[in-house]
Amino acid sequence: MNDVLALRHVDKRFGQRRVLHDVGIELREGHLTLLLGPNGAGKSTLLKIVAGLEAPDGGQVTWRGQTRPWGRLVSRFRREVVYLHQDPYLFRGSVRQNLAYGLRLLPLGGRERETRLRQALEWTGLGELANEPAHRLSGGQRQRVALARAWVLRPRALLLDEPTASLDPAAKSGVRDTLEELKRAGVALLVTTHEPQHLHGIENACLRLQDARLNDETNGPSAEPDLAFDH
Repeated sequence: MNDVLALRHVDKRFGQRRVLHDVGIELREGHLTLLLGPNGAGKSTLLKIVAGLEAPDGGQVTWRGQTRPWGRLVSRFRREVVYLHQDPYLFRGSVRQNLAYGLRLLPLGGRERETRLRQALEWTGLGELANEPAHRLSGGQRQRVALARAWVLRPRALLLDEPTASLDPAAKSGVRDTLEELKRAGVALLVTTHEPQHLHGIENACLRLQDARLNDETNGPSAEPDLAFDH
């Protein structure tokens, strides 16, 4: 299993408040890492740093065999890392138009674009909704569109912030199935959640961010779903 992206010695402060201190994390292909921690611990901040959207105060990145300060490599790795917010924004227009949006920025021919769109609709089971206005979708359907919109870009890593929050049980099950498909496709996944029980059994590692430090709980008792839940 190959490393996709690794960060070391990451520090981040907001004013006098230290959010991250000497944090290290590795993302691997076909590997799902859960990121747990109380509200305000800095989980979303860490995801944004990993995605290249938020600059740390210090830290190194290893990407494609090169290790450099974060600022020296960010323009390279963020092209292949996609961050999905807890409440994914969908553009006006149909489901199909939402999936096609990012593809316009890639150097692809028309046939390849159509192939990716068709595969994404089939993969997420959204084919019957392809021409539906995105704003009419349920919460679970919106999350699947967001995942499909990321998938068509063929990212090497996908970062998800609370992807099952506020979804009904059926929608949560659908998100879980989609994440399993992404794993099989070799995508590296980093997922923050307050509901680890819904992803129990498909995670490869479980990390907890608290008091600015990141601890590996993969083999510890809090990796169990009923104990890992953040009350």
